[in-house]
Amino acid sequence: MLDIKKMIIPIAVVIMFFGLAFSPALNAGPIVVKSKKMTLLLNGINDNNFLVDFEITDEDLIELNDEIENFMEVINTTINENSECGTNISDNEWYLFKNIINKIIDLIAAFAGDEFPLEETKVFIYSLIEQMIKPLYLFRQPIISIGIGITFIPFYDYETFFGKLLRSVMIQHLYGFSATARFNPFILGFPFIKYGHHRIRTFFFDGLMINFADLGINRIIGPQLLLGFGCFSGFS
Repeated sequence: MLDIKKMIIPIAVVIMFFGLAFSPALNAGPIVVKSKKMTLLLNGINDNNFLVDFEITDEDLIELNDEIENFMEVINTTINENSECGTNISDNEWYLFKNIINKIIDLIAAFAGDEFPLEETKVFIYSLIEQMIKPLYLFRQPIISIGIGITFIPFYDYETFFGKLLRSVMIQHLYGFSATARFNPFILGFPFIKYGHHRIRTFFFDGLMINFADLGINRIIGPQLLLGFGCFSGFS
């Protein structure tokens, strides 16, 4: 059962950071953001893994924030104890999430340009949702993580191995939603979710990631998205 009272402070913090246009960093005092740069990482979705960064306009950022806010409102309604399935997520609700995520993907594709594999990414998202619904997971754990916060990849130097990111990925969401499988041989196959203020980590990630700064450095608060598969994933 969600404790609504625990959400008041994190939401207030997020509103404050929205007002500051995501300029402060969490660990080293204020950082002046000279440009709004989004980093996009694609691993394992097709044969052309790539990492790109590009500037986005204020209007683009507002549109992206609106889509993320819409996603969070749907999540909040879905996992409310008074909803149709209570705090559980039904198969139909997972597919509803997919449609909303696809709208976010459409925006990211528009920002990134023609090189972005839009249709392949949507097929990948569909397979990700299917894994969330299935009763059994393999060693790789599906991950859906969307919100406002920071992403940190320790010692990131663009290393990949067979399309998978070698380094660990850690996200600190000030306000977000994350779902993955419990890595436990006795309870495999049951999605484990967090909402609001939380942290999620994974290793050997492949999929799609966006971050509002350079990966590994300049940890600036902004829209975060992690969609794919990883190992030893969990919350802290």
